[in-house]
Amino acid sequence: MSTNLNISLCPNEIVILKSIALDMSCQMIQQLLEMNSLDYQKICSSIFAKLKVNNSYAAVRIAYRKILFLRRIIV
Repeated sequence: MSTNLNISLCPNEIVILKSIALDMSCQMIQQLLEMNSLDYQKICSSIFAKLKVNNSYAAVRIAYRKILFLRRIIV
C-alpha cells in the first residue's frame, strides 16, 4: 500500500465519496448536491484519478485505508 497521504479532495469530492460509502445511488447524490450527471461524472473521475483507482468501490476502500493509516501515525 502506498503511504502517500498528500491527497487533497475538494468539498464536493468528499461529500460524493462519503455518500458512495453510505451506498447512496448516483441519482441521490446528484440531488443532494444539486448537480447534473455530467458534473457528477467529472467529479467522480477526478476522485478516481487522485486515488489512482478505476471505480467507486476501490475509491472508498483506498480512502478508508489512508484515513486509518493516518490515524495510526498520529496516535
